[in-house]
Amino acid sequence: MTDSFYLTRLKNFYENSANHNQIRQGQIWNSNYLNGKPLHYTSEMRMTEISYTEEEHKGHQIIIRKEVVQYAFLLKNGERGQFWGDEVTPLTERSEWQTDTSYRAYAWKIRDLDVEPAILGNLWDSRHYLFANNYTTKSLKQTTTKAKKRVDIEAVLFENKSILNELSENRTYRSNTTAPYNLKVNDWVWIQAHGRLRNGIIVGTEGRRFIVGYTTPSNLETLKYKVLNLSQIYVVEGDLIETQSHNFVKVGA
Repeated sequence: MTDSFYLTRLKNFYENSANHNQIRQGQIWNSNYLNGKPLHYTSEMRMTEISYTEEEHKGHQIIIRKEVVQYAFLLKNGERGQFWGDEVTPLTERSEWQTDTSYRAYAWKIRDLDVEPAILGNLWDSRHYLFANNYTTKSLKQTTTKAKKRVDIEAVLFENKSILNELSENRTYRSNTTAPYNLKVNDWVWIQAHGRLRNGIIVGTEGRRFIVGYTTPSNLETLKYKVLNLSQIYVVEGDLIETQSHNFVKVGA
């Protein structure tokens, strides 16, 4: 199967860019950390596999990068420790080798490359990608599920971008608000964000919490959201309006 435009660009960035310090398949190095988490002792590490899977989901290209690292602790007189610089060179003894497999997700909004040639620019421009090197887990299914949930939220925010932008101009004060007893998807609410109360909409739920979408007047292109408890949300009388003409959906059911 031919790689998508987005996967081709991602592979080129990680594997062929001389200016990038990403560890490549086959590389060997020493570290006290594994995937950003401390091991407390120095280990020899070997990147034995890097592979990718990808799929389209709600107008986005989701890419999952798999990394397999084998590692063993460096031993000095049979004991593990933290070793630096020239201390490492004479150490030839290793503990038992272990294997760590991790998955991390990337997503880009799929665009018409003929109509929107700007995508040919910076791969990491925030106007182009949704998330990168995120939702890292030990499970392909778990990382994929988390990535899809994030895309679900972005898709419903994008479908209702115009009304969110309209609400962004609204202002109120805490003294004008009250605490709601309950809320439903589609309700208009107020939340604390970026230094003041912002008017947004309940666009989904996550367990007992509510996903509130909003934008800010200074940046109408970036769709924002917060996942909040009921106690963190405010309403103004008359704002509990179910806008049935807009396509709000439950996210992550």
